[in-house]
Amino acid sequence: MESEASRAAVVNYARPRAELFNAPAADFNPAVVSFPDLLDESRLWAWAGVGLGDATTYMLHVSIKALAVERQLANARFWGKVSTMAKSSGGAAAAGDYFVVECLTPVDQNPATTREQRLAMEGCEGANKYTYYVSPSPGAPDTWVALPHVTAGQLAVAQQIRRFLSGNLSSTVASFPPLPPSPGTTGPATEATLLRAMVGLITADTKVALSGFLETDTEEGLDGQGEYTVIKPAEAPESMDFERLKDPSTFVHAELDISPAGRSQPTPQPLGPDGEPMDLPEDQEPDPEPQPPLRSVNEDTRPCSETETAILAEAGAPETKALWQFVGADGATLPRCPTGPMLEAGGTDGKADSAQSVVVLKSLKWPGAFTIARQGKTCVNVYVGLGVCSNGFKPTPYALKLPGPICSEWRDPAIDPEDATADVTAGKIEEKDIIFEPQAAADEEE
Repeated sequence: MESEASRAAVVNYARPRAELFNAPAADFNPAVVSFPDLLDESRLWAWAGVGLGDATTYMLHVSIKALAVERQLANARFWGKVSTMAKSSGGAAAAGDYFVVECLTPVDQNPATTREQRLAMEGCEGANKYTYYVSPSPGAPDTWVALPHVTAGQLAVAQQIRRFLSGNLSSTVASFPPLPPSPGTTGPATEATLLRAMVGLITADTKVALSGFLETDTEEGLDGQGEYTVIKPAEAPESMDFERLKDPSTFVHAELDISPAGRSQPTPQPLGPDGEPMDLPEDQEPDPEPQPPLRSVNEDTRPCSETETAILAEAGAPETKALWQFVGADGATLPRCPTGPMLEAGGTDGKADSAQSVVVLKSLKWPGAFTIARQGKTCVNVYVGLGVCSNGFKPTPYALKLPGPICSEWRDPAIDPEDATADVTAGKIEEKDIIFEPQAAADEEE
C-alpha cells in the first residue's frame, strides 16, 4: 500500500508537468510575447539570500514560458512568492504558497474605459496596469489562475489591515474595515481579492529601477479627464558603473505611487447637466496626492517612534528612518576579488570590486522585497515574504469612536450672544403637559 501511495504521488506530481517539456504547440511572436530567464536571475537572487531550489526554479522557468506562450503575455516576469499558512502536498490543485507572475494588461482588456468604471477602479493607466497569475505549484498553463482586477476601495482598505493568507483563493476574508468584494460578485470578499491588493501595494512600493532608465510622459485621458502621468522606458540609457551603484540615489521607483485613497491618478470629476466636469462640493475633501513619480528610494523615510527619536537625538542622527538598506559587508558590494597589487603584496582578503560585483538593496517596509543590480544595465526585483508590511507600519488598532459634544440649548438668534445677562428663555412658551389615559383591552372590560 505504501509503494502504491508513493507511485500515485509521483504520478500526480509529474502528470501536470509532463507537457512542459514538449515544444510549444502555438506559434508566438518574440516581439510581443516575452518571458524571463529565471536560471540567470536566480544567480542574482542568491546574493540577496533568496532561493527556491534548482529543481523548483527550473520548473518555474518552463512553466512561465508555457503560460506566456499559451496566453500571449507581454512582458511576463516572475514577481515572487507569497508564503501562506497552508502546506502544499505537491498536487497541481493543492493549497500552498502563491507563486506570482506579472504581465502587462492588454489594452483590449482594460477594465476601466468609461468614467463610471474609473470611479470604482483605475485601468491600465493606474493600479491595473498589470495582470497577475498565481499558482500553488507551477506546472501546466492551466495551473495558473488570473487574479481579479483591483478597485480603489480595495487598495484603500488593504493599506489599513494586516492578515496572513490561508493558501485558498476562495476563502472568505474577515477584517475591519471590511474588504469590498470585486465588482460583479456577490457575498464577502475572497482571498484572491486581498492577494491582488497586497501584490499591487508591494509592487508600487518596491519595484525599483536604475536612474535614467525610465522617464515620465503624459497621455490624454478619456472623456475629457485631462492628462495621465505614465512611466515608460527611456531611450538609450547609459550603463551604470559600480561606483554609481553604491549611491542609493541611483535607484528610483519604477511604478506610480498608490495614495491612501487607492489611486495613482486623480479621481474622475462628476459631470454636470451640460456635460462638463463639476467642482467638488465644499464639504468633500479631495483625494490625497500620491508621491511624485521616479523619486529616489533615498527619499523614502518614515517618522520614528518616541523611543527611536530619543535614541537618535542622543546620537545626533536625523529623526527619520530610511526604508531601504544595502546588504553586504560594507553595505554595498558582493562578491569581491583581490587586485594584482594586492596579490603581489600578499593580500588575500578580497577588498576590490570585480566585474561581477553586485549591489543588493532590501526594503524595510516590506520584508522580503529585494533589488539586485550589477554594473551595466541589469536590475532585478523579487519578493519572497508573507505579504504584510513591517511592524513599524502596522495599522492603528481599531477603537470605538467617542460620542460628539452635547448640543447646547436653543438660543433666540435675536439675543446678543455676548450678553451674559440676557434672558435666554424670553419668547419661549411652555407647552401644556399632554396626558394619555391608557385604554383597557376589550377582554379586560368584560
